[in-house]
Amino acid sequence: KTIAHKSLADSVKLCGYADDVQSVLAAADILVLPSYEEGNSNSVLEAMAAGLPIISTRVGGTEILVGEAGRAFLHEPGDIRALSDILLRFIRDKNMRLEIGMRMRERALRHFLISDVKDKYVTAYRLLLDGKRDKTRDCSQFPPD
Repeated sequence: KTIAHKSLADSVKLCGYADDVQSVLAAADILVLPSYEEGNSNSVLEAMAAGLPIISTRVGGTEILVGEAGRAFLHEPGDIRALSDILLRFIRDKNMRLEIGMRMRERALRHFLISDVKDKYVTAYRLLLDGKRDKTRDCSQFPPD
């Protein structure tokens, strides 16, 4: 209702469930994920791999996923004003949107290929089995962008 009421139907699409996520992301300009809770969001990783800038909340592992280049576009859960301001910045500045999207893609390819993530999980589980739970945090550390 709000989209139609605000005459935004030509520029805002709520896609809902999709079997072909890659084609939906290829048609998008920005991923907005205003979660109140997250772990390490696959939606964020998929959007990063597709070269989209991410607008999301500072919850769960999102800050780690987007890294330094994406942190400026995160906001506190429920802060609608901050979300709106960030969204307007991306809408108004196509070059910034494309630059941040490119940096997100580079980060996804550098740090989040499934083979690398698998190795981190194996290392973490081995540390747990060896009683070194305090060392598992090292498995999720990444070099600066």
